[in-house]
Amino acid sequence: MVKAIRRSFVFGALALAALLILFPTEAGSRLAFYTETLSPSSPSYEVPGRAWDYPMANLIGAFGDPNWVLGNGIGTASLGIQYVAKVLGQRPPALWVEEGYGQLIIEMGIIAPFLWLLWTGALLYYEWKVLLRLRQTRFFPIGLAIFWYSFLLLYPFTYGGLSPYHNYVSNAYFWLMTGIFFRLPELAAATPMIVATSTGKPQTRGGFQF
Repeated sequence: MVKAIRRSFVFGALALAALLILFPTEAGSRLAFYTETLSPSSPSYEVPGRAWDYPMANLIGAFGDPNWVLGNGIGTASLGIQYVAKVLGQRPPALWVEEGYGQLIIEMGIIAPFLWLLWTGALLYYEWKVLLRLRQTRFFPIGLAIFWYSFLLLYPFTYGGLSPYHNYVSNAYFWLMTGIFFRLPELAAATPMIVATSTGKPQTRGGFQF
């Protein structure tokens, strides 16, 4: 796994260098934009605002809805509300904030963020226990990748907004991989470790073995 990560970084660095050499003008404009917005010494530094101020303003904005205690109903602030409104021939309700926990409040009331943290915390807790059982097995890299994807989707991405979770592809992959994840210990116990027969030649390539 370490070799695969190292080679990915090397490939990415070479690709970035090639981009700078072949397209200096296009790449330079983007690097200038990233430097202006991501450098702490820049007057246009936007990381604190995008990471805290803007999401918190959206979260507070959810309490401006008159139904923030009980919510307006599941799906009223979802990613696909415009399609439902078009089918029903009605205007989509103007109930939406960008911050994810604020969206939960608008849809299901003040208790929704606490329920979200409860079920996501329980899921990651039991996934972590399964991941510990997968150590020293060939299924550990797969389990680690699924665990990391679950954490990103349910916490950082949700903090930024519920759109990643509402997205059909990311949501479908999340639940399918969650089911696969909890079967990995059984697969590890049912299938013996594959042992390669030595050919007398030193191995020069790494990678995963399944």
